[in-house]
Amino acid sequence: MIEEIYIRRYDIIAICHEAAKAILYHYTQMSQNIEIKHDNSPVTTADKASNDILVSNLNRLFPHIPIISEESKHIPYAERSSWEYCFIIDPLDGTKEYLKRNNEFCINVALAHKQKIVAGFIYIPVTNVCYYAIIGKGAYKKHNNMETQVFNKKIISNTLTIAGSRSHNNIELDIAINQYKKTFPQVNIIYIGGAIKFGYLAEGIIDVYFRYGPTSEWDTAAGHIIIEEAGCVIFDISNQELIYNKPDLLNPSFIAKNKSVHD
Repeated sequence: MIEEIYIRRYDIIAICHEAAKAILYHYTQMSQNIEIKHDNSPVTTADKASNDILVSNLNRLFPHIPIISEESKHIPYAERSSWEYCFIIDPLDGTKEYLKRNNEFCINVALAHKQKIVAGFIYIPVTNVCYYAIIGKGAYKKHNNMETQVFNKKIISNTLTIAGSRSHNNIELDIAINQYKKTFPQVNIIYIGGAIKFGYLAEGIIDVYFRYGPTSEWDTAAGHIIIEEAGCVIFDISNQELIYNKPDLLNPSFIAKNKSVHD
């Protein structure tokens, strides 16, 4: 299966590109149909359009692989628990940033083998940048026809750059920042929307990404494998690896970081 995904990686990127075009079409419209879901998060016409494109085309290419999507009907764990592989997708990650029109939103597509992520794609519609990784194959940044391998090999000594969420910051993040200030002479914080932070970590633009409070599996799955293949680490605040296709699709609080950053 890993080899099949690797061979079809550009087909998956092409599907993300089609979904991105649908998102950008709605992004240019001045009016949006917005609904509020049970968790008080917004869903737009663009979320649904992207979801339709991703699900239909992934089903066409990989009819044997089921899909967990933020915008599709959730499947009981009694059924999901028997799956060997599944896609975990977020058709529009960063809907709040999309509505703020700050361009910081993306498409997340990941493949899980049992409870481990083995492939991931983060596509940024506004810039046509795609970060992707397949286990054992490395992490890459593709922009139009140019593709480069990314690996975060920075040795952090003086200046530490931390990414925070534009829409989900809290006091725990401030506490963590103050702790790092005891170790590093200069600590910078930049606020970035959605899973784009994982791409920036893979490239070495940022060094640490905290998230305190719940996220869903589709928020982190693609980024998880991308930063791992780029030489970084991600674990929950109990120092355990994040796992996927769980009975509860929520993640615990976590930290993703350059390996040279010590707590």
